[in-house]
Amino acid sequence: MIVRKGVKALVSILALRAYQLAIGIGTTPAWTTNETLENEKARADATVSITSINFEGDTLKLEAMFTMMERLSITEYGVFDKGTGMMIARYVANPIEVPVGTNLKVIYYITGKIG
Repeated sequence: MIVRKGVKALVSILALRAYQLAIGIGTTPAWTTNETLENEKARADATVSITSINFEGDTLKLEAMFTMMERLSITEYGVFDKGTGMMIARYVANPIEVPVGTNLKVIYYITGKIG
């Protein structure tokens, strides 16, 4: 079982790395064996911070800004380790229509869980 202090320690360790967020238009459900987005359209460096959702310091918060160069219907989001290029998380959602020239701010939370 991971206890609260263990979750906080793991989140703190994760916060030391550099990450990138990616957006795409894939619709295949996310799965544990995914290594890439289905159809990546853009990637940007993320700012990293620690925040709280269930208890103090349990969540890694990643933020990135994308300026849309084409009209897209965004459906998938990914978190990549900037040093290795390895995808560590993927999320597929309902489409968000984003017109050309829009500045799209993406926030991705990775929350530790006790247990």
